Amino acid sequence: MHRSQRFALFLTALEGAPPAHDRASAHRLLAETLNRIEDAHSGVVNDPDNWITDERLYPPQEDQEQPSPIPGATLFYSRGHNIWIGDNGAVRFEVRRRPHSGRIELDKPGANGALCPKPG
Repeated sequence: MHRSQRFALFLTALEGAPPAHDRASAHRLLAETLNRIEDAHSGVVNDPDNWITDERLYPPQEDQEQPSPIPGATLFYSRGHNIWIGDNGAVRFEVRRRPHSGRIELDKPGANGALCPKPG
């Protein structure tokens, strides 16, 4: 299955999952959901060291956290998205590449019902 189809399955599964309560549980939910989709549909062994060449989608690694301009949110970069994880467990996927940069593909609230904070 093509990576764009797997990514769509991932977003659907993540959107339908129960909300997370905090940053750690949101990161775990994201990683477990993506790895489950990739294990079932990518045909590629889970080896994050090969992320550049193997066409498998990998969750953001904790050591790849970026400085966040938004209080209450952690920022990770992926190949095509800014991934925001709120302290409340909210998750937002924002497209990084033109012509769709800035488009929100997922804005999942945390368990408290609030979305991830936005700049400004």
